[in-house]
Amino acid sequence: SEDTYRVLSAVDSAVMLLDAG
Repeated sequence: SEDTYRVLSAVDSAVMLLDAG
């Protein structure tokens, strides 16, 4: 379902933010 993609996208964004910080 789309929910899975949304969760993966959110996790990916969070990882990018943490990595940048």
